[in-house]
Amino acid sequence: MVVSLYQIVAGLYLIASVAAAAGYSLSHQGLARVAVSTLVLGWGLHVLGFATLHTLDPAPPLTDPGVLLSFMACVGVGAFLLMLRRRRLLGLVAFVAPLAFISVFFGQLRFGAADASGVTSSGLLEHAHVLLASAGLALLALGSLAGELFLVEHGRLKRKRGPQLGGLLPSLEALDRASAAALLVGFSLLSLGVVSGGIWIQRFGSFSGSDGHELAFALFWMVYAGLVVQRFGARASARQCAIGSVAGFVLLMLGLLGSEWLS
Repeated sequence: MVVSLYQIVAGLYLIASVAAAAGYSLSHQGLARVAVSTLVLGWGLHVLGFATLHTLDPAPPLTDPGVLLSFMACVGVGAFLLMLRRRRLLGLVAFVAPLAFISVFFGQLRFGAADASGVTSSGLLEHAHVLLASAGLALLALGSLAGELFLVEHGRLKRKRGPQLGGLLPSLEALDRASAAALLVGFSLLSLGVVSGGIWIQRFGSFSGSDGHELAFALFWMVYAGLVVQRFGARASARQCAIGSVAGFVLLMLGLLGSEWLS
């Protein structure tokens, strides 16, 4: 039942992606709103899927790669929908929905990829570390997406090229504020993840099979600390902050993939 539910969620995210792409290409706000409504329905079922995940036999651990990928998509979509209520970010659905579909689709294919028999008693601290850090990564990914779209729109306006897309494309101000909010919340969650991970290491020595991840999270926490100082302390320009957000997340993903490959 749970696997079927995740397949339905992936299907709804796919429908939202198609509707958003059509609305974006046709400059049709009605289709974009249909995409958002479908995304809301998919997200509600996505949350329900996590609530019933324990009914799987065997139930995948929270450190399972598929679970984490799906969890990040759920957090990212939820954060986008929350931002959508306060800012004019309707056009961003054309980018959020496809990423959510890909994450859930491949995530449910990877359920059980982690060997539960080789996982030691994880306990609350390890779960807190994994979930907080993953939620932080989801928010940082959303901020990077807003930053990337900011750079694209900034370049378009500077060259005075390209259509207005019927007002679907978010304004530079809305994209900059969304990127800043995602960076602040995402960095806070990542910090809590690093702290809970540090406490775990002090008490139990190491996470099971994730030695490279420990160093990766600590190093990239410092990178994002610098980005937070750049945006909220040094008062850098919005374009510089957008470049930093995109570059920081690309570096983060490369580092995590590298640590996964070396572990």
